[in-house]
Amino acid sequence: MKRFISILLLAMMLLTAVPFSSFSASAAEETLPFTDVKETDWFYEAVDYTYANGIFKGTNSAGTLFSPGNAMTRAQFATTLFRLSGANEANYQGESLFPDVPSNDWMTAAVNWASEKGYVEGNNKGEFMPSKTLNRQTLATMLYRYAKDEYDTSKVRQTAFDRFGDASDTADWAKEAMTWMVTVELINGTGANVKGAPTLAPAKTATRGQVAQILMNYANLWYNQPYNVGDILIGEDSICDYIVVYSSAYADLAADFVKYIKMATGFELDCVQDTACEIGEKEILIGKTNREGVTVNIDRAQCGDDEESFIYGVQNGNLYLTSNEKQHGTEYAVYDFLEVYAGINYFGTIETVDLIKCSYVPADLDYFETSATKDYRVFYANKYGNEAKWKAYSAGDINGFYHALPSFGKDPSEFIPSWEYQVEWHKTSDPCLTDPKIQQNIITNASNFAGKEGIWCAMSDGSGYCKCANCRVAYRDKGRLGPYVDILDILADAIPNTKIVGLAYNYTWSVLKGYEPGDLNENVVIVVCTNKLCASHVINDPNCKNQICPNATIEINTGGYITVKDGSDDIFREICRVVPNVWVWDYVFPADHNEAPLPLFHRMYKNYKYYFENGVTGMFWQNTTDDNACFDVMRNYMGAKLMSEGKDMTEEEYWAYIEEFMKAYYGDGYTYILEYINHAYKLQSENEWHLWTMEKWYDIITEEQYRENFDYMMGLWEKAEALAQTEEMADRVRRDSTQMKFIELCLAYEDYADSAKTEEDLKTYTDKRAAYLEILKEYNFMEPLYSSTKLNPVEWRIAVY
Repeated sequence: MKRFISILLLAMMLLTAVPFSSFSASAAEETLPFTDVKETDWFYEAVDYTYANGIFKGTNSAGTLFSPGNAMTRAQFATTLFRLSGANEANYQGESLFPDVPSNDWMTAAVNWASEKGYVEGNNKGEFMPSKTLNRQTLATMLYRYAKDEYDTSKVRQTAFDRFGDASDTADWAKEAMTWMVTVELINGTGANVKGAPTLAPAKTATRGQVAQILMNYANLWYNQPYNVGDILIGEDSICDYIVVYSSAYADLAADFVKYIKMATGFELDCVQDTACEIGEKEILIGKTNREGVTVNIDRAQCGDDEESFIYGVQNGNLYLTSNEKQHGTEYAVYDFLEVYAGINYFGTIETVDLIKCSYVPADLDYFETSATKDYRVFYANKYGNEAKWKAYSAGDINGFYHALPSFGKDPSEFIPSWEYQVEWHKTSDPCLTDPKIQQNIITNASNFAGKEGIWCAMSDGSGYCKCANCRVAYRDKGRLGPYVDILDILADAIPNTKIVGLAYNYTWSVLKGYEPGDLNENVVIVVCTNKLCASHVINDPNCKNQICPNATIEINTGGYITVKDGSDDIFREICRVVPNVWVWDYVFPADHNEAPLPLFHRMYKNYKYYFENGVTGMFWQNTTDDNACFDVMRNYMGAKLMSEGKDMTEEEYWAYIEEFMKAYYGDGYTYILEYINHAYKLQSENEWHLWTMEKWYDIITEEQYRENFDYMMGLWEKAEALAQTEEMADRVRRDSTQMKFIELCLAYEDYADSAKTEEDLKTYTDKRAAYLEILKEYNFMEPLYSSTKLNPVEWRIAVY
């Protein structure tokens, strides 16, 4: 996975363009003496870096305090730049050039140097004001003037500056410097967004911790260069000195590796099959090559039979990228390495490269990873072709139609082992689950589907479940899901070494009773369907007021009659406690009306953390359409990230992925779209709705909410478009803003319905409908059923599969 703990520090151990580049690995490994700087602090690496290079020292005589929150003065920052430059102090010490700077003082040489270089100026009285607190725009101006000696600072993006809501607060004399600083991202705002606009806070005091971070970023600045990555060092050797060597199965993968390295660095590596060249030094080995046992000894035992696992590392100066000889794993190894160390981003319809002066691959690198959903995964991202790059190939070969149980219950003489037969019988009632003869039928018929990793044996789970006396007793004693679990257990005993896969949803969505861990065969699998879960709240959110399918178990009083409604959290946890294998069939998008705004990103992360914390190892993504405006590309990208890396992903990393995607996809105005996502989520959280209940556009966010918020929400898209750096980015903004144009059409219909319905009223509305449908065609979106025949959009339907 992409490690958001910065690789900048590792890079700067070995390469930096500024004169103090003598930073050594041993210095970095020394423990910092500062008691007020912890490894968990956001500025830790920057303090470590600046201390190791002698840029910053302690603030007390003992040298044990760094005082990261203390403000810097003009004299202190001039001294910092002086140290940064490596200038000879003796050349500038002596008489001061300013009346308020003492001669031969600790600051004298630095201030004289900065003045002679033109990095600082005095006030109209000729004073330097050494003790004046440094603010962000003054810092930017001093560093900008310093940087002009090294870079062509004329290359800037005005939109990078204009996107800040308080950009106009910047003093005229500082605007040029601030524009450059935000272009190269030495300043990224304060983190406080107001209605989608980040804040620059130009007059805000600059602290020592902030300055340390800016100086470390400056040292790693890679600006206006022909390629985004300056170099990739494997140990101490440049990747340009390496040759790519691949085993016979991976010629295309090796060629892709070479392509991406050139895309990032400009270096074009030689690429050859292992049997066609002699064993040499500095080789990048892809797959299982004939170098193993000679130059590298790769331990594949940790991969086992897991097709999702992969390993890469460095031995004897050679980089290897491989797996347990599984096609998927080796592909994952290559693309993960490229993402982490070459800065490649696979954003679905676009690919970008991070700006990195130098990326450092440790000489002792030994990395292993497997997917959080390694046991089973169904994931469709049809337009993008990124299964390998997203580590999202389908996993788990389960045979038959999902709802196979009704067909398995038939007499074997009537049974036909085909998908079509199973689909047809799925439309009927479920069989009796306690009749020994029917149980034997299920065993006999299911055996026809043995031979793969598993067999689907899920019920229809409709109202036609068996209501015989024996089944009723079983429901009472074991819960509605219990008899189905028993059937799966019986099948798992009868068909060994085969996963027996069932579903939990609808009528069977209740707490299991009377089971303990170890009671069931190790090959029993329950796939939990999330169709009845509240789409506004996380499964264990106590604030959810939904009573149709509550999160927590509740009692419902109906005319004095008390009924107990099992909570989804309780049901899910008990399934995970007693069933050996639990997967999730996740409904990530509506069955109908998926043109409407539906930013589920907040809920998505928290639900997935919940799943993985409870032991889920498989995922079926339902409704992963890739032809609608509601963040289809980003939703699929983040879904793939969660399914592969979600088990260990922090929420901070999750949102960093999203912001990284949005910035590359939409441009400098992405923060307005992020505000839109947050605002829409806040609005929908006030309501209760579900993803699979024929929801209407006004169920998610109400008509009243839309009317109150429409101008604001649509305005966020317009602001984002105005700040897009390229026409391609602007078009992506326009494309995805179609979700609000759908709402505009829905509101227009409601206005028409409340009007006198004259011919003029009708024409006004139908013209808007025609314009909306043209937008769908322009972007190749799925056209809703009945959209050309029914006036009311609430009657339209999306055929999702």
